[in-house]
Amino acid sequence: MVLCRSAARWGAEERAMLGRPMTRLTEELAKIDALLRRRPATEIGSVERRIGRWMDKDPSAARWVREEIIRDGAGRAVDLELSCPVKEGEHPTLAKGPTCCGRTARKRTL
Repeated sequence: MVLCRSAARWGAEERAMLGRPMTRLTEELAKIDALLRRRPATEIGSVERRIGRWMDKDPSAARWVREEIIRDGAGRAVDLELSCPVKEGEHPTLAKGPTCCGRTARKRTL
């Protein structure tokens, strides 16, 4: 028996399997970002551990998200920059472009 699937069906299935973890991860990282903007953290390690816990919970989604902690002049964590380093059509799950962190991805200068 040979099982054949169309590329469209396979891509739809992959998007469905990654959609919920990606949404959950970006929402939690957005919460961390909002917290840092309200109250800058002096201890960077606690922020890194919190980010790491969420990245470990959703490793399939974490592969597609890059985060960077932005520090102010005093060395406090004040912002979280998210990016999604995926080129158009690189992965069937993200075939419509790098929108996995579209809500929270941004560049910010201090």
